[in-house]
Amino acid sequence: MMTVLRAARLFLVCLVAFAGLAASRASAQSLVPLNISVIGSGLVTSASISLHCQATCAFNNPVGRQVPLGASPSPGFVFAGWSGAWSGTGPCAVTMDTAQTVTATFTQSPVWVSVAVTGGGRVMGSSGGVDCGLACVAGFPLNAHLTLAALPANGYAFTGWGGACSGVGYCSLTMDWIQNVTAGFVPAFPLSLLANPGGVVTLAPGGNSCQGICVLNFQSGSSVTLSAAPASGWRFADWGGACYGVRGDCTVTMNAAQSVTANFLTP
Repeated sequence: MMTVLRAARLFLVCLVAFAGLAASRASAQSLVPLNISVIGSGLVTSASISLHCQATCAFNNPVGRQVPLGASPSPGFVFAGWSGAWSGTGPCAVTMDTAQTVTATFTQSPVWVSVAVTGGGRVMGSSGGVDCGLACVAGFPLNAHLTLAALPANGYAFTGWGGACSGVGYCSLTMDWIQNVTAGFVPAFPLSLLANPGGVVTLAPGGNSCQGICVLNFQSGSSVTLSAAPASGWRFADWGGACYGVRGDCTVTMNAAQSVTANFLTP
């Protein structure tokens, strides 16, 4: 009798152990992994599984569970979209019917420059992205360096920059914030200058220097000062055309197209 009872007890112990092992295996087989990858700078979250993922994460979930995921970009970044088991940029909800992989991509937010042009001319950017004849907006990476050039149309002169830039030279910007730039062009007359061999003529405003033949546009009604500088071993002789005399400086009023000659002689 004792032998029978012991055998029964042993059978029950084995049965319980087998049932526990089977349940454990069934439980293990009912979990499937959710693999998450983050590209760029941002955070993937899910309240249902207490998920906070900034790089690469993996979480086991029961088969059939639906896991909602949210994407939160870091400052200076935007959410570009999901890929893998979900696509698009809207709310994500992954059904765990098998192992799933989801990637969240974040890209750096562009920093915008707006350009407004008045008059006849264009504004061009050194690195592309800006080719503006009236008004335009372009985006650049944070802290990118941008150089803008003002290009007058025929019969116009550039009067200067406004907004984030000033003066009449190139406009240099560091794209660390939204930038607004204006460029003004006005009707102009051409000044044709012949600087004979032996010297250089500098024009103001603008600071352009001329050797040989030069044609520059200046605002209608403006005054242009020409300064003659002889080369070593030469001397300034005199002006011709719209300028006259032997002094090294000459001022021309641009109320029409003008022509000037600067003559240099050897001693």
